[in-house]
Amino acid sequence: MSGETDIDDGGGDAALAGEYALGLLEGDEFLAARARVLTDRAFAAQVAAWQETLVTLADDIDPVAPPPGAWRALEDRLFGVSGPAAPRLGLWKALSGLASAAAVALALFAFLPRDTAPSALFVSDIVAADGSLGVLAVIDATAHTVRLTRTAGGARAGRALELWGIPADGSPPVSFGVMPEAETADFLVPDALLGKAVGLTLAISDEPEGGSPTGQPTGDILATGTANRI
Repeated sequence: MSGETDIDDGGGDAALAGEYALGLLEGDEFLAARARVLTDRAFAAQVAAWQETLVTLADDIDPVAPPPGAWRALEDRLFGVSGPAAPRLGLWKALSGLASAAAVALALFAFLPRDTAPSALFVSDIVAADGSLGVLAVIDATAHTVRLTRTAGGARAGRALELWGIPADGSPPVSFGVMPEAETADFLVPDALLGKAVGLTLAISDEPEGGSPTGQPTGDILATGTANRI
């Protein structure tokens, strides 16, 4: 993010964006907020700002190893040995290296699914290191679409911004196309990226007008972000 979005503005949208980022919304409230992330540039920027702020809360926590048997006891207490959430227990094992109970709670709010079926929506905050360019991307893996909401920056005069997807399996970058000057834009997911949203890196490169002439990035990579399941 560019730092231009104030998540502490005291408005109702700021609180709603925070609740959405923490995973506190349910039912119709959750569905309505998720729809706004796809369509409302200001609200999407609020959500992205909250996500960045929440991630930093665990930065200064010293690692503390849990006592033997703590994870199994916690699993049994929360889910039961054969409860409906039993398929999620692998996530707890993946969280065993986190710093403390506070970090675990943060991870749960951010990543635990709301039911046994995983969400088909992924979000990526594509940002430049200096904050000069910021784009929020929402991937709908079911509809095979990506909606971009630009929150900062733009193309240089006589140049173009091109969006790329880089799969986690190490395949070469695949172009989504040249980004328009509009603040929001929709792209279809290229065939080569279908089914590869998990761990997908999104990158924006500086290219000649009309896009890369080679099918691969030719200019500087200005901003990157990783797709995370909502």
